[in-house]
Amino acid sequence: MLEKWRSVSFAEDPGLYNRLEEVNDHSFPQYLIQGDQTNTLYWTKEELFTVFASYQFVLFQGEQIAATGNAVPIFWDGTKEGLPDGYDGALRRAFEEDRKPNTLCAISVVVAPSFRGKGVSSIVLQYMRENAIRHGHDRLIVPVRPNKKHLYPLIPMEDYIKWVQPDGSPFDPWIRAHWRLGARILQVASASMVAKASVKQWEEWTGLKFLQSGSYILPGALQPVQARVEEDIILYKDPNVWMRHSI
Repeated sequence: MLEKWRSVSFAEDPGLYNRLEEVNDHSFPQYLIQGDQTNTLYWTKEELFTVFASYQFVLFQGEQIAATGNAVPIFWDGTKEGLPDGYDGALRRAFEEDRKPNTLCAISVVVAPSFRGKGVSSIVLQYMRENAIRHGHDRLIVPVRPNKKHLYPLIPMEDYIKWVQPDGSPFDPWIRAHWRLGARILQVASASMVAKASVKQWEEWTGLKFLQSGSYILPGALQPVQARVEEDIILYKDPNVWMRHSI
């Protein structure tokens, strides 16, 4: 199955950074990309794509970029209590702690628009698992961002992850993709990504007005955003689901 695909890491070809826009359809919420300070600090050419270049890769089919995969090496003691807070916590642990990594934490899989719906994301995950083994890590964990949860923003994540299809498989397609590769749910990361900024900044990101304090349902958000207009603060905590793959 993997024969027709080719994986190239950023350590092998740093110039791949200049081609990332080929898979970016800008569908991921800008308030998360720009409002999450941990993300803006570490998701850069100088940090993630240089310090951990061998863990970032592009998946090719022929000369076409089909997808990208991003991960960071961290130390994890194998317990639920020892998991990072989520996406942000994994980045901080990778860059700020000096314990020898034993776990690969996948932080992003992006499939090019023309390759979507063809099972490419599962192929990226298989390459990530191989990369974990290659680097001597004995665990692969993922803070999964369920890709249909935004349609049900008022349902607690703890309930959503229990939803199943008639055949017993997970309801959410992205959770299901991991599940079919043998991954199992560990627990919910209730504040995996945290975005905080001024009212004006949020209005620029969303094109919406926040005229009073309260809870707002925004496009792409997995749960309501909390606005404290009098304090000029809008806060969003993106919930994810920790899953572990067997290696």
